[in-house]
Formats: sequence, C-alpha cells, structure tokens
Amino acid sequence: MMLKYYHIYAKAQCPWCVKAINLLHEVGSEFALTLVDNSPEFYHNVKKKYEWETVPMVIEIDISGNETFIGGFTDLKDYFMEQLENADIEKDTEVSANLS
Repeated sequence: MMLKYYHIYAKAQCPWCVKAINLLHEVGSEFALTLVDNSPEFYHNVKKKYEWETVPMVIEIDISGNETFIGGFTDLKDYFMEQLENADIEKDTEVSANLS
C-alpha cells in the first residue's frame, strides 16, 4: 500500500530534474512527473503556488492528499539524508531501550 508519493514538476532538458528523478528511482519511491516545457501559463501558476522559481519542484503527497513542498534536487537529497539519520537515531534508541 502506497502511503506517500512524490510529484515532480520538471523540464525535459533540465539536468537537476534528471538527478531528482534518478534519486527517487534509487530510493524506490513512487512519483508522478509533470513536464512544464510546453505550458508556460501552467508553469507560472505552479511557481506561484509553491513560491519557487526553478525546476525541479518536488512535492511529497501523503495518502490523504496532504502536500509537503520539499524544493529542488539538493533539497530532496537533504530530505532523504535527514530521514536516514532520523531512522538511525530511532533504531539506536530502540536498541538502547531493549538493553535496559
């Protein structure tokens, strides 16, 4: 069961967009991709909605449809690194609690 997925707004020739897509593939996350190259008005509205001027724009969407704006490729990479660090902290805490 999918608990969350990512939505990427991107341009076809954008190297940072390709990096974001590849990162999502690498971590095994599901995502939807919207190319904005041929839709300048739509792209303008998306930039306005998320208050972000560049692509990629990465949004996490949970099972209830709640959106969390992540940002671009570097933000996505940092987001996943933070999740890994938090998972390691939780695992260490569980081990410590079991040893007590």
